[in-house]
Amino acid sequence: MQKLLFHAYCHLVITSIRRCGKSYLLNTLFYHHLLENGVDADHIIRFAFDSADDLYLIGESLIQIEKEKRGVDPEKFMAYIRSKVIDEGMYYLLLDEIQMLDCFEAVLNGYLRKDNMDVFVTGSNAKLLSKDVATEFAGRGDEVHMYPLSFAEFMSVYQGDKYMGLSELCSTAVFLWLFSVTVPTKKRLLYRICSMRFIFGILPSETV
Repeated sequence: MQKLLFHAYCHLVITSIRRCGKSYLLNTLFYHHLLENGVDADHIIRFAFDSADDLYLIGESLIQIEKEKRGVDPEKFMAYIRSKVIDEGMYYLLLDEIQMLDCFEAVLNGYLRKDNMDVFVTGSNAKLLSKDVATEFAGRGDEVHMYPLSFAEFMSVYQGDKYMGLSELCSTAVFLWLFSVTVPTKKRLLYRICSMRFIFGILPSETV
C-alpha cells in the first residue's frame, strides 16, 4: 500500500500469483484512500477486464472473447475512457487484469502522456509477469510484486495467540502442504508451481 501512496506520474503495475489480494488492494483499499483524501468518485475510473459487467459497458462480451481466444478491443476501451474524462482535473485509472487488453503497453503509454491522468494496473499471467515493466513502458513504469501474507502480517490482524494463529494460517493458506516438506523440496515445488502458472498463462493466447 505504501508503494501506491508514494507513486507519482508513472505507470504502476501490481503483479502477483492469483488470489493474492492485488485486486482488493487496488479496487478497495487504494480506492477508498483516494476518496478519503478528497478525490471525487467520478474522477476515479475502475475497470476490470475479467468482469462481464465492465466489458458490457464497452460493447464487449466476456464469453465471446473466451470463445474467440482474443483480447479486449483497445479502441472500444479507449472510447469509454474518453467519455469519462470530461474536464482537466486529475483522473485515476484503476485497471484490473490489464493483460486481457490487446496492445495494453501502447494504451498505457498513451495515457501517461496526459497531464491529468495517473494509471494503476494489476496483472497476473505470464504475458505480463515475464515482461520487463520499465522497458515495456518506455522507462516510465514501476512494478510492485505482491506476496501472500507472512506469519507476522497474519498475526497483526488475527485475534488470538500465536499457536492458534499458526494453526489458522496453516488451515487456510493457499500452499498449505508446503508446511510439511523440507526446505529443498519446498523450493523445488514452488519452482514447479511458478512454471505451471506461466504455462497456463501463455496457453490461452499463444501456441506453445
